[in-house]
Amino acid sequence: MQGNIIMLLLGWGIALLSFLAQEQFKNARRRTTLTTGIKLELDEIRQRLVHTVFYTATKMGTLDRKLMDWFTDHLATYQGHLKDPDMLEVLEQSKGMTDQQIKVLATVGAASRIGSLSMKKYSARYLDANLGDLSLLDDQFQNEILESRERLSILAQDVDEAMRYHWMTFDSSLSTENHQVVVQNVDRKYKAIQRWSEQLADQIKQVVVGDE
Repeated sequence: MQGNIIMLLLGWGIALLSFLAQEQFKNARRRTTLTTGIKLELDEIRQRLVHTVFYTATKMGTLDRKLMDWFTDHLATYQGHLKDPDMLEVLEQSKGMTDQQIKVLATVGAASRIGSLSMKKYSARYLDANLGDLSLLDDQFQNEILESRERLSILAQDVDEAMRYHWMTFDSSLSTENHQVVVQNVDRKYKAIQRWSEQLADQIKQVVVGDE
């Protein structure tokens, strides 16, 4: 009788250990898939943010050497399907430009601007769809990606506000003075979008690429 109980407990223990091992393996595989998917999505967003900064800085006339080096660094560390070797080559060649030449380039870009700029919002759909599984990831990575998600939400709010001001510039009922105020608000929002995009791209780079 006692022997049967021991065998029963032993069998139950082996079954439990087998179940736990399977769950651990399944969670590890899920963790790897989740980490890879989130990093890929965030890196795609980073690349789009870099293009947003380039587009905005060019049209706003804020392009300078510091930003040119920033673009080069981000494009060089991105390996996804949005990689643009031609743009990277142009930026590498621009390292030979003088500060005055870059200033002229910024002036020409600003002069080519006609009206308001077209801004886009970006969302982390894969991350949003898998929020329930984030507990599988380590705490630091969870905090980093949730911070990226929050910053992305703030950026989207700025884009919405910029577009609201954008459409107000077409309001013929506005006085000249009020129209000028609206235009100034649009430019202020563009600068905020550029600043937030830079900061978010840098934060995502730290999450995806690290200190490489």
